[in-house]
Amino acid sequence: MVIKALQKRVGAKQDGLVGPKTIRKIQLYLLTYQDGKISEPSEMVKPMQHILSEGKF
Repeated sequence: MVIKALQKRVGAKQDGLVGPKTIRKIQLYLLTYQDGKISEPSEMVKPMQHILSEGKF
């Protein structure tokens, strides 16, 4: 349910799976490098945490 809500927010296909296409959409939404991977350390994690902590997601 949470994944589908996230996918809806970023404009990805709402299938409930977090694959490369969903990750790219999240990266685009967060205006970070779009490689379709959650790397260590990921450029998308910090902005996503910031948005979540502000309650904007």
